[in-house]
Amino acid sequence: MNWAFKDSALGEEVAPDQKSETSAGSFVFPFKPFIRNFEIRDLAFAFRDTLSDKDISAEINTLKIFVDGPNIPLSFAALYNGVPIELTGTLGRIEDLHLNQKTFISLQGKLNEAELAIHGSLGPLVPQPIAKIDLRIQAETIATFGPLAGVTLPDLRGLDLSMTAVAGDGQLAVDDVKIVLN
Repeated sequence: MNWAFKDSALGEEVAPDQKSETSAGSFVFPFKPFIRNFEIRDLAFAFRDTLSDKDISAEINTLKIFVDGPNIPLSFAALYNGVPIELTGTLGRIEDLHLNQKTFISLQGKLNEAELAIHGSLGPLVPQPIAKIDLRIQAETIATFGPLAGVTLPDLRGLDLSMTAVAGDGQLAVDDVKIVLN
């Protein structure tokens, strides 16, 4: 079955065999998604790692991605082996993603007791994804990450970690890694 989508702004159908490229060669998605709210609640995964003979569990308490005006807010709360993970913020602008342009993301949260911040740009996504994301994690002690890793870590104090993840030209790289322990 072939699909044809109607662009509500222009009133024209976009046939599946038409190219969705502008004269400048940049890709534009042929239709806008109409999903306004994506939400998962109370989803649990449990499995056994047979190599280590350990049970692993993950629970998504809430994952909500929705369109609120021009932005795409995100709200995420989960547990991994009983360790809380939370993120809130924005995944950018829906119009920028539809037009396959750069958009800016900003998320903050917690990874167990550690503070987490994710800021940067995403896009264009097609034909190859481009992104530049700054990640920062601050924790009173490295031991905070032990439960996530399933091991006991030393009580080294005052972790401040920052790095930049860069995607482009079919490659993913990590730049400017800085780790400070007090």
